[in-house]
Amino acid sequence: MPESCIFSQLLNIASTLIALTIAVRYKQVEQQCRDSLIPDANRVFALNKWSFFVGLASVIGLSIVANFQELQLFTVHMIGAFSTFGFGLIYCATQTRLSYYMYPIVESGLYLARCRLALTVLLAITFVTSSTFGPVSMEYFHGSDTTNWKPADGGYIYHVISSVCEWISTLAIDFFILSFAHEFKFMSISSPKFYMVSTIANLQDDLESEDSNYGVVNVVVTNSDNFTNSTSRTTGRHSHNRRSGAMQDVNS
Repeated sequence: MPESCIFSQLLNIASTLIALTIAVRYKQVEQQCRDSLIPDANRVFALNKWSFFVGLASVIGLSIVANFQELQLFTVHMIGAFSTFGFGLIYCATQTRLSYYMYPIVESGLYLARCRLALTVLLAITFVTSSTFGPVSMEYFHGSDTTNWKPADGGYIYHVISSVCEWISTLAIDFFILSFAHEFKFMSISSPKFYMVSTIANLQDDLESEDSNYGVVNVVVTNSDNFTNSTSRTTGRHSHNRRSGAMQDVNS
């Protein structure tokens, strides 16, 4: 159905955006720990890294839900759903703990930590409820189409409870991710820098070939902006002038 395909595409876009948000949150916590004197900094670093990988596992589960539809591959779809909410619950719990760790250095940190704790508890309750009543409803179902579940098909009440709790779990995760917006206002991200490594390598080969008649030259490239040259010669100054001119051309 076209509607199902559109929904799957939207979930793929959402999973990508959530993965980027999780990565930014990871770097934000890491940088704040480096800039501030937080007790148990090593524990915070370890918990932050573990939370990052758990969050990515939850995003992968969401991508599985999007690409493996329920009617075609029910088992794979359910594995993705349990991964999304299960790992999502662990991610929310670890991020809530990190929020309490970072409370002294984050503005409104205690308020955010308590809100995240409430969302995590709500997510845990609804996830367990949905996971319990979902299989029970399938045991009582004797209809022909689960997408058009009617009261006469059996297990309808359990199905409604499971579906409502599933959507509440989704909203809890959404609001939890949204709570990062307040802390993201106090940070900035610069675009990454790209360097042409092949150009630097070719320059190094040219300089070595030019100085082969004047002595032994060792060129050590530390990065794209700074060149550290260690040169030992037996005779000649001509190679030094040519290398200096080449370095100036690259830097310009």
